[in-house]
Amino acid sequence: MKDGNEYNKKFYYLKKVSDHKYGFVCSRQFKADGIIDVQLVNRCVAFAHEMAFGSGEHRKNRSGGTKERTPEEIYVNTLQGKLAETALYDYLLNHKLKPSNIDFSVSGKGIWDTFDLACSGHVMNVKSTKYYGQLLLLEKADWDDNGNYIPNQEKGYDKYDEIVLIRINPDVEDVIKRTNSFWTWGEKEQEEFWKEQKYLYEFSGYITHEDLKYIIRHNYVIRKGDYIGKACKDYKGTCMDADNYYVQLSSMRKKEEFMKRIGTYIGWI
Repeated sequence: MKDGNEYNKKFYYLKKVSDHKYGFVCSRQFKADGIIDVQLVNRCVAFAHEMAFGSGEHRKNRSGGTKERTPEEIYVNTLQGKLAETALYDYLLNHKLKPSNIDFSVSGKGIWDTFDLACSGHVMNVKSTKYYGQLLLLEKADWDDNGNYIPNQEKGYDKYDEIVLIRINPDVEDVIKRTNSFWTWGEKEQEEFWKEQKYLYEFSGYITHEDLKYIIRHNYVIRKGDYIGKACKDYKGTCMDADNYYVQLSSMRKKEEFMKRIGTYIGWI
């Protein structure tokens, strides 16, 4: 794949609605690729609880952000992210591939995962969004100019071959908001609650390392304090807490291309 003027993949900038307000024009409806196994959901729930309230620790601030996350927000973000990892794991298994095991080990402060999943020699980073989300967002402070992941540079795992976006339905945050008493329950009650939920997932798209370098070089950035939402008459945006690189879902690479890419590598094609 080529860079610069010969680069053969087109990404679209967000539309400027007004000062500090930006929107996506094209949107794509959620279409499920599978259901996350209940046993894996249970492990994700236990992991999120330990990271938020136990011996583990996630960053209280997003890279470049100022808003301090509460343990409850860390729980929600961690669970959503881990569900996305298990979704991609399930997707790869269903396509007769052999991904690495999901890492459910609990890390302390300052300890980062090296990567989310690996398969057929490819190292992958998995990102999650709500089932109606339309953007892949990458916190700008986490990436250098060559598309390498800064927190992992000392470990030698700073380059991802692919960054995959998974949409989850229902969204963890929305489920909890509909259950007013959730945070008053004990851990066991919460675990039983999650067992009753059915989580659908969609392999929404992906970008390559070369794509990321292109995005960085051509300044696909939404700034801290700016708003993003659907570009329409009744605009309702979400304020960004940190600078983020972005890719619109409508211009991401498709899962069929991903499978061909992996298949070519292992000799399917």
